[in-house]
Amino acid sequence: MSLGEPGVKTWCRSLFTQIVATEGRGRVTLSPEPVEELDILIVLLDLSEGSPLVSPVHDMEIWVDSGEVGWGGHTMDNISVSSQFKANRIGTSSTTRELRGLCMAISAMSGHLKGKVVRLNMDSMCSVRNIIKGGGPVRLLCALVKALWQLCKQLDIQLVPRWQRRSGVDMQKADDLSKVGTLWEMLPSFKARVLEQHGVLVSMPGSGRRHVQVRGLLTWQR
Repeated sequence: MSLGEPGVKTWCRSLFTQIVATEGRGRVTLSPEPVEELDILIVLLDLSEGSPLVSPVHDMEIWVDSGEVGWGGHTMDNISVSSQFKANRIGTSSTTRELRGLCMAISAMSGHLKGKVVRLNMDSMCSVRNIIKGGGPVRLLCALVKALWQLCKQLDIQLVPRWQRRSGVDMQKADDLSKVGTLWEMLPSFKARVLEQHGVLVSMPGSGRRHVQVRGLLTWQR
């Protein structure tokens, strides 16, 4: 038996873990995290009354994308936002960066999205599936989906995600925005190694003048 609310397994992850750990041995005393999950679940069920059979008609459409070092997004009204990830976000998985960038883009565009049904376009199938299913086996991605849902609840946004090919004009614009004003540059030793092994000269746009080494491959402008 499963509830109609999307992502219920994600929200009840700690609750299920604690119940299973008792192996049926009497009463369960819940720790703070499962209690918080139950509180959030009640709010979600009261808010949406289960998963809708038909996606609601959207009144705003956005495109969001994240790259190796930055994120970008824009609305159908040509409102554009973009920025760079912090140093400790570089090198994380692409899905992690996509979901982090999405949260940051929605926050940056909150004044235009608040109180609206928003159709979200992303070229990351894994990100869209995580949003729809409420996460998956990777705990960090579940936490990011929770953060996204909490942000949308705070802004009264109903998100309708869908996957879209990067070749589309609007999706390509989001990809370009994720590279705007990048403060990162590949180390000369790394570029030389790629050129030697693959015959390709790699580069990143908009690099700064003063850099510090990060993760052995990139440098960051201070």
